[in-house]
Amino acid sequence: MSDSARKNRNKRKRERKREKQIARYGGNKSLEASSKKLEKLIKAVSTSHESRENSTKEKKTNSSNCETCHQNIKKRKKNRNAGVEAIESIFRNVKTRDLSQVGVKALEWLISPTPVDTFLSDHLEKKVLFVQRDNNREYFEGILSKNEISEWLKDGKLSHNIDMTLSRYVDGKRETLYHDSSVKATPEKVWQDFKSPVNASLRILRPQQHADMLWKIVASLESYFGCCGGANSYLTPANSQGFAPHYDDIDAFILQLEGKKQWKVYKPYSGDDEELKALFPYLPRVSSRDFTEEEVSNLNLVLEIELNPGDMLYIPRGFVHQARSSPDIHSLHVTISTGQKNTWGDMLLRALPRAIETAVRDDQSECRMLRESLPKDYHKFMGVMHSDQDADTRRMEFSAHVVKLVQQLLLERLDVDLAADQMYAKFLHDRHKPRRVVENDSDDSEDLEDHAEDSDCEDKNRFHVELMNKLKLDSRFKLTVCDAARLTVEDDAAVVYHSLKNTRKYHEVDPRGLEFEVEDAEAIETILKSKPEEEPLIVRNLPHETDKDKLRVVQFLLTEKIITLVG
Repeated sequence: MSDSARKNRNKRKRERKREKQIARYGGNKSLEASSKKLEKLIKAVSTSHESRENSTKEKKTNSSNCETCHQNIKKRKKNRNAGVEAIESIFRNVKTRDLSQVGVKALEWLISPTPVDTFLSDHLEKKVLFVQRDNNREYFEGILSKNEISEWLKDGKLSHNIDMTLSRYVDGKRETLYHDSSVKATPEKVWQDFKSPVNASLRILRPQQHADMLWKIVASLESYFGCCGGANSYLTPANSQGFAPHYDDIDAFILQLEGKKQWKVYKPYSGDDEELKALFPYLPRVSSRDFTEEEVSNLNLVLEIELNPGDMLYIPRGFVHQARSSPDIHSLHVTISTGQKNTWGDMLLRALPRAIETAVRDDQSECRMLRESLPKDYHKFMGVMHSDQDADTRRMEFSAHVVKLVQQLLLERLDVDLAADQMYAKFLHDRHKPRRVVENDSDDSEDLEDHAEDSDCEDKNRFHVELMNKLKLDSRFKLTVCDAARLTVEDDAAVVYHSLKNTRKYHEVDPRGLEFEVEDAEAIETILKSKPEEEPLIVRNLPHETDKDKLRVVQFLLTEKIITLVG
């Protein structure tokens, strides 16, 4: 075979492979930007590396900083009490990169002794669960305390209506203090309002930004439930109530940390009154307004209990509840949330508009009906004004035609896979920084990593240069953690979303949408579907056209921490 014939055959082979990729992954769009960005990064960090090697003084400073980092971590560990150690053991004893396995262990600990299967089948979104721990009042000790909150106030970490609120519920009305302010809260003023006669309840928004153990619990539950989680803490003075009766748009795990609190939980309305059905919907998508005691009287009380330290109460979304501290002592509890806007309806809200847009653009003969004009007189028989004209045949024909369009043209164009990708990509942006649990980690490894993210303890540029220099075709690698990245297709490009550069602060970083050429999709899919507990992947064995392409894809994923080199 001549060289010319061989070249033509190879060209046709590449074109056939490209057509298969286009058919599966949604088309082609040359996106060389990702390669250029990577080359620019490597060049920049190489320059930084050369400069750093010429600076002996800075090296000594970095070494000193790292030593300080180690000392601080050891000091924190020495001060941990038995309660924190009991919780930490859950994370230490599960050696896996599959964070959902860590999440189920965290859930087991949270609801113990109730089995997870029982919780999922009998309680989740269905009914309350009360776990009483008379013999283990220290169960949640170490998660958060009033003293820690006091330290946050002293350190200036809390601002009104951004990080905290002060409110009280008196004579059937809730009042929020400083509702139009965003200034830093001062400890003197906060504790003055906390005491009598004001008796304001202090709510800390997202305390997991400052409380390490709480962040680990929330992040682990996110991995298990596959949706964004959160937390608020509530510090209430004795004999006080901070909030009116209401329901939430989240499933709530309430952990009583200090003092006592009396709770009333009401069963969702199940009668025939249409107004009450609208007032108390089943599994609502948004939280309610404040209810009056008269409105709540239409509901049946399903639980009235007093929470003590170590007790846990699960309240499904949509269950109206209210709580008041005991007469003789303050109360501190934390509410861990899950399940917000993660429903079938939320996915269809993404799928249906795209199905309509796709059908309207489609030039097939059947779809042209969508571009035909409405009847010129439709306003004379359709709309609320004419909704009582059931006998009007024009109304029946109009409605029947709409149903026909939906059934024939839209349902078959519902791209459920794309909608699922969009839902998960949103979750990856919303979620907290994943807690990485890997084999052979030392107890200090994660703390050191977090410190390096926020300081000059580790020279990130030098790290990336060394990483790229190590990468060869025979290099072996694994996913950093499972389910932290997602491959999808947008505008004929392969796009990878991930959460590995998220922080504890909600939306502190922009969505991590990494654009690749569509030809890269098969190699990326192979990587993201791999199981870290199995044998590592080898760069050379990735399904791609050239070795240069294989290295390029792996380099980009390495810089984003989606994968890590091994051995």
